[in-house]
Amino acid sequence: MIPGYATSDPLKLCLCIRERYLALIEACLRQGVRLIPIETFRDIIRQRYYVAHKVSKTLNSKHLPQPPFGLSLAVDAAPKRVLELKGWAPGHQDWLVYTEEARRLRLECGADWAGFNKGWDWPHVQLPECQCPQNP
Repeated sequence: MIPGYATSDPLKLCLCIRERYLALIEACLRQGVRLIPIETFRDIIRQRYYVAHKVSKTLNSKHLPQPPFGLSLAVDAAPKRVLELKGWAPGHQDWLVYTEEARRLRLECGADWAGFNKGWDWPHVQLPECQCPQNP
């Protein structure tokens, strides 16, 4: 069993990314790509485990509670069809739909990051910081 806490609950996402994530699900569905959520939020215990087991490279993951609301700014999701393929089929057409739609929604894509997981982290999308209107 993996230690710590993680969930795929969209309510653990900061509103600024939650709205985009829900729009991403809809946009992909319109193109025939059904997304399966993997993780939206995790605690530092889970993150340390991921780093120790080379599943993640950083202890500063956007999946961890982020200011100012203590919610996540990252989502890991995957097209349902690729989950049944060897190695989740990086570069599969469904991933291309997912990342294209994520970029259109102004989300950063792990697929664009070099040097991780044979070059790319296809499931990961994030915002670099909270974009919610701040209350004075």
